Amino acid sequence: MAIVKNNHISGTIGPIVHKTWRNKQVLQSQPDKPKQTEATKQSADVFGKSSSLACLIRDNLYGCFVFYDPEMINRFNTPVMDVMNHCFDKETKSFTFERDSFVRLNGFEFNAQSLLVNSLFVHPLVNLENNKLTLHIPEIDIQTQLKFPVGATHCIIKVAFCLYGMEEGMDTAVNHKTQEISKAQGIVSATEFSITVPEGTLAVVGLGLQYYSKSEGMNTLINNKTFEPAAICAALINPGTFLKENLGEDAEKWQHKDKLKLKIKGQKAKKGTGLKKQTAKIEKEPTALETKLNIARNLKKLGISFTDIAASTGLTIKEIENL
Repeated sequence: MAIVKNNHISGTIGPIVHKTWRNKQVLQSQPDKPKQTEATKQSADVFGKSSSLACLIRDNLYGCFVFYDPEMINRFNTPVMDVMNHCFDKETKSFTFERDSFVRLNGFEFNAQSLLVNSLFVHPLVNLENNKLTLHIPEIDIQTQLKFPVGATHCIIKVAFCLYGMEEGMDTAVNHKTQEISKAQGIVSATEFSITVPEGTLAVVGLGLQYYSKSEGMNTLINNKTFEPAAICAALINPGTFLKENLGEDAEKWQHKDKLKLKIKGQKAKKGTGLKKQTAKIEKEPTALETKLNIARNLKKLGISFTDIAASTGLTIKEIENL
């Protein structure tokens, strides 16, 4: 549609665009609409699902953190998208995931201005076996392994589990927290949290520290936009087929996210094949050294100096350079 204003035509008539430039009438042809190829459509679809999945994980892990740095969302979208692209088969237009497909999320820090590894100096261990996921937090020596910021007198370790049934596009979140920890304590006993993880599910475990000052029955939160230590401990897939009927009593706790349904390779041909199961024995959990290396890789991506990474992980500068 075009209109006449001050003796000049403005707008579109057929394939011609009419506009005014320096008080002169200008005509030009409309630009061709870009044609989307099948490949670009696939890329756009994977991009959309990747962004939605990253958002789902972040939202479900808010039980362990609230504040995050301004670049966190983009930083987190990148590894999720890398995994999704790597696991997508362009020929079958489906995904193939294995137990450790999302391992690159391990050690991801939600606030680059206050790293969890600089506040908590023990390594939580995650184990997934027989549909049971366990997070083990080792014994903590308060004086040397849990750093309290200025003004803080108490701390709570917050844990969040995000579960995502890929094929059905269903998810749920489970939150836990430790008993109150006082700065004056000597040793905090080891703690474990366990949940059931159905087959065909991606499980992401997040851990954060909430500090506060306690005085005369009043709690004052210390955490803020620049101080919120929280990170992902592990991201694992429990191989198999996700079936709603296997959720039992917990079914009502799961939500449907239709846009997050993923076509898993092999599902259409034969029900029950599910996510790829390992033919060999289940891999052992990462060693302490492997965990340190993985954390160092993430810190290196954040641009943290090699000296600070070495101080946080105990690795040598040379080991960090070789990552």
